[in-house]
Amino acid sequence: MAPPKAPASPAADSGLDQENAFLAQCLKSMDATSKKIDMGAVAEALGYGNVKSAGNRFGSLKRKYSIPVDVFYPRSKSPAIPKVSPNKVQKSTAKRGRQPKAEVVREPESIQDDTDDDKPNEGEI
Repeated sequence: MAPPKAPASPAADSGLDQENAFLAQCLKSMDATSKKIDMGAVAEALGYGNVKSAGNRFGSLKRKYSIPVDVFYPRSKSPAIPKVSPNKVQKSTAKRGRQPKAEVVREPESIQDDTDDDKPNEGEI
């Protein structure tokens, strides 16, 4: 008689359930004409913040199970507008140029005394 199999750990079961749910969503989001998976729809349905993260997960499952299906990332219909928080300071995107050097201000040359240094002063004789 064969020894009884040990039950799988609950963590392993939940990981397998997550893989199955992810692959099921990928099948639901497959384009019928091109046979490619729409990663934008998968990411939106599963609550991913980044479409590329869903694509990376599918890539690892694709290698693990040798799935011969390609993916595509839909282009957004509106141009990307960065989210701006009103509480944060925005940096300007203008490139700062080199500041010109300050001009050297020279004092006018001092006026020389009319006294001759060759003549001795009174009392030096």
